[in-house]
Amino acid sequence: MKRTTMYTKEFSDLGILQEAATICYNLLEETEAVPLPYGIELVEKGKYNRQAERLERLFPSKEQTVQVLAFLYENAVTAIVWREVVEDLLEQINGYRQMV
Repeated sequence: MKRTTMYTKEFSDLGILQEAATICYNLLEETEAVPLPYGIELVEKGKYNRQAERLERLFPSKEQTVQVLAFLYENAVTAIVWREVVEDLLEQINGYRQMV
């Protein structure tokens, strides 16, 4: 499986409000996984912890996957809620596809 970091978001240390952290939004590509070869991995690294989670075989196209990654990055979606956000986005995408 090929992994490409598409976006990296840095968070500042804001005392009790927020600790410094880095989130990497990665594109996963598994060319043999037809018809859904693309997935997403989110890696969140803080001062004392590291959390990595992935969802594989979600999207048929690289373009669609990169759009979802851009949405996650631009909205600073964290590891706590990213799966639910992706689920909602997939419902939107699939609903749109059915309307067309």
